[in-house]
Amino acid sequence: MAILSPDAIPPLEGGSLPDLDLFQLKGVKGERVTVRLTPGPAGSYTNGNAVLTILGPDVLQIDATAIPNVVVASLPATGRYFVTVSQPLRTSGRFSGAYTVSLESTLGAFATFVAR
Repeated sequence: MAILSPDAIPPLEGGSLPDLDLFQLKGVKGERVTVRLTPGPAGSYTNGNAVLTILGPDVLQIDATAIPNVVVASLPATGRYFVTVSQPLRTSGRFSGAYTVSLESTLGAFATFVAR
């Protein structure tokens, strides 16, 4: 499992435009990946909705509910995939503050998970 801590990732901030953070991983066809978004354990935050997405060749999974968020995908092809963490477009009820995003995988994708 790869975990990116709040120290390495800028926090989501409140405001009129949603913040968007991008991560990348390299996966293998048939690999199952689970991405989790949770509040940062040491940071302060305002609970609310966040948007967690994994996308790549023939894959789009989205969880746009209140944090914590989880997306699970079986990768249909070997290649590069992206994970995004963002605030929803509507300003009320947005999560803001420090967060942690983690990736678990059945093969080696967790070792390639990096912030962009």
